[in-house]
Amino acid sequence: AALQALEQNPKESATVGHAEAELAGAERKLEQFQKQTCFNPLQGMGYQWLCVLPLSVHGYLALRGMMAHPAFFQDFVINQTLWLDSLVLTDPYGVLPVLSAFTLLANMELNSPPAHAEEDEETALYMRFAYRGAVLTFVPVTAMLPSAALVFITTNAAYTALATWAFRHYAWEKPMLDRRWRL
Repeated sequence: AALQALEQNPKESATVGHAEAELAGAERKLEQFQKQTCFNPLQGMGYQWLCVLPLSVHGYLALRGMMAHPAFFQDFVINQTLWLDSLVLTDPYGVLPVLSAFTLLANMELNSPPAHAEEDEETALYMRFAYRGAVLTFVPVTAMLPSAALVFITTNAAYTALATWAFRHYAWEKPMLDRRWRL
């Protein structure tokens, strides 16, 4: 039915043909860009796939194993750690939720790239306010998490912030792109 409608309306058919030609041209341009710059959409995802994901899965499996065999892990539940009654319970003073929010905010503040144009500056500022608000909004929600989960979140956020900052300041080099690839 759609094909018959296109055959009956030549203007619409020409518009579809023009859009397909534009799409094909954009695909060729993207392929040329990827070859020339060695660009990969998954570039930079190694840390997430090789560090964060395995640590998260292992942490989940460890906690699941502890729940499945509570007799073997009584010390984890019963012993007091610092000011916490147990790592399985929530933080009674709310220190860990605030600390995890602080490390997430520090990661954003340390590692956000600067805006390059004036119109980007307003968007970047808006996104910073949105991110700050989201992190602070989740402090009451994370206050209900077990302390062990908050220790993991805080440690991971601090490590990520420091590793990303060190990489950006000591190892990363800004790619040199031809003018024709700049938007």
